[in-house]
Amino acid sequence: MSLLLLAALQVASMTMAVPPDRSAPGSPVPERQPLEPSGPAAAQRSALAALAGLEAGDGRLARDAADRALAQPLPAPAVAELRMIRARADALLNDRAAARADLDLAIAAQPNDIVPRLLSATLARQMGDIERARVDVEAAWDLAPDEPLVLLESARLALAAGAPEPASVAWRRVLAGSGDEAAKAEARTGLRSLGLKVD
Repeated sequence: MSLLLLAALQVASMTMAVPPDRSAPGSPVPERQPLEPSGPAAAQRSALAALAGLEAGDGRLARDAADRALAQPLPAPAVAELRMIRARADALLNDRAAARADLDLAIAAQPNDIVPRLLSATLARQMGDIERARVDVEAAWDLAPDEPLVLLESARLALAAGAPEPASVAWRRVLAGSGDEAAKAEARTGLRSLGLKVD
């Protein structure tokens, strides 16, 4: 489970905790009812099951578990993370329409998060919807113009649109930045594929 999702579920658990009993001394203590299998704890278990399903390549299990988690009242960051998990499960099931709907809901829950924007751009590019991919990449660029993941997706999109020059510019920005080695390796490969020199 991602740190963001775990933190969001923990916050939800704290905010939904049963308040302490502040009744007057000597007053009858209300009988506590048994806990129902719901709430943040149940959502966390379901989210873990969804991730396990993804790791096993079982899209149906992952999507059903994500649905159980999403049935609980959760903060926006957790909703966004679960929608992205569900979108990945949709992709395993070759249900791109459902993946599109889930990513749109993830963006709506966390409009200032680049991750759902980039996943949305990737899906749109794979579906041949270059205009939608462009909108998502530009939105991510506005949020984090120097982020290597944004630069790499912008390069992929430029290539898909038949524009190698902007792709090369984005790749060189990745190499000039402080991104991780995996990002720089993709940038080098991209530049070499265009027959360009890599410093």
